[in-house]
Amino acid sequence: SIGNKIKLENIEASHELQIRQKQIEINKLELGKNRNERWFFTIVILFLLIIGILFFNRQRLQQRRLDAEKKMAEHELSVSQVQLEQFRQNVLEKSKLVEQFATEIERYKLKEQSVSDESTLQMLEQSTILTDEQWENFRVLFEKVHKGFFIRIKEKIPDLTPGELRFLALSKLKLTPKEMGAMLGISASTIRNYRLRLRRKL
Repeated sequence: SIGNKIKLENIEASHELQIRQKQIEINKLELGKNRNERWFFTIVILFLLIIGILFFNRQRLQQRRLDAEKKMAEHELSVSQVQLEQFRQNVLEKSKLVEQFATEIERYKLKEQSVSDESTLQMLEQSTILTDEQWENFRVLFEKVHKGFFIRIKEKIPDLTPGELRFLALSKLKLTPKEMGAMLGISASTIRNYRLRLRRKL
């Protein structure tokens, strides 16, 4: 009948309307999902970018710190070398003065001066320029320039005497036996004896 046909058409239209509404809802959900995914990937990329920038800045700061430490070490080494050379020159100047005094006293001896001149000569001949304190200052400066020198020498020759150790340090500075003798307050022959003993030990 016509009534039933109209009802059937209305039902079909209603079903079609519901299907369209559901399709619209599905499309909205898909659109929201895609939008959320885009936001998620955008946030992840920004996060990775921030981490990369922070890592790069940290590496750059660390490199700057290492460069600064290297320059500081080079500066300290340069200063130590200058101080060691100044110390060496100072001692050499003192040794020249002692030689001058010894020459003058020898003149007085030839002219048969008093016993006091004899005792003065004897004191000068037995005196040492490098006191323990001066030797310690010298050793510290020497170690800054020639790192580990004394440790290596002691490992190779454990039974070195303090005098032989000083002789080796002065030899490292390429001083003449006369200069070494003046600095240590000993004669050139004693320096030669040190050299002979060291050759036997080696």
